[in-house]
Amino acid sequence: MAAAGEAYAEEWNELLEQYRKQFPEVAAEFELALSELLAAHWAADLPVYGTGESGIYLLGTRFEMSHRSS
Repeated sequence: MAAAGEAYAEEWNELLEQYRKQFPEVAAEFELALSELLAAHWAADLPVYGTGESGIYLLGTRFEMSHRSS
């Protein structure tokens, strides 16, 4: 059983290396997803919400999204 697992792991690693060579950017994203780490500067793309004129927080509501200025 262990030998079969090693053979599958070796085949996987060879296929992944070929994929890296053909699609380096996508392979990097794939490996980042597998690592369960966050991309560098991930927080820079998060939206910033404030309060409405009335001081009521509207974040995450349909109202806020429908009245957002583009």
